[in-house]
Amino acid sequence: MMKKKTYLPLFILLCLLVTACSTSPGVNTNEVSDVDFSKFDSYAYLPSGDTAEYQTILEQKVVNEVNLQMEARGYELDTEEPDLLVLVKTMFDEEERLERDPMYTSYNYYTPGLRGGTALGPVYYRNYPSVPRVTAMGGAVREVEYTEGTFVVDVIDRSNNSLIWRGWSETPVDETNLDESIRDYIANIFGEYPVAPENAQ
Repeated sequence: MMKKKTYLPLFILLCLLVTACSTSPGVNTNEVSDVDFSKFDSYAYLPSGDTAEYQTILEQKVVNEVNLQMEARGYELDTEEPDLLVLVKTMFDEEERLERDPMYTSYNYYTPGLRGGTALGPVYYRNYPSVPRVTAMGGAVREVEYTEGTFVVDVIDRSNNSLIWRGWSETPVDETNLDESIRDYIANIFGEYPVAPENAQ
């Protein structure tokens, strides 16, 4: 009796091929569609509140790469009166917890005692206590579930403390090759940013 041949559907083969060939880390972004990003010229960072040594090391590496991407787009660092505020949250926890909060789209920010790593002091918005809450407008930015080894970059309009753009890594960074892994993630995230690098325009 002739055996019946089975064929793997073409789309599954294509998916397998793409997965096997892809070396780019998985990222995702959301933005508020009715915001004119071209009107912004400057930025500064909000302290994340994470002060554990490993957390601050990771945050500093992410901030360094974000700086390169922002500068390539013509933004200037201004810690006095920035147009944009950037908040980096690294999701690395050396201690196991039963529950981990996601990165919400609207969230309370400043509480007394909040601070960040001292190494990043020169890039922090000096008046960050004036930001009590960050609010996403119009539901365009989605919540990000806590995934160990990932990070989120929020871009906030300082004029109204509204979250206008969010980029995040969907898979954990490679801790055995941390610098290159973070560099690849940030490059991919900002590849979706609404403003292109000046040398690409």
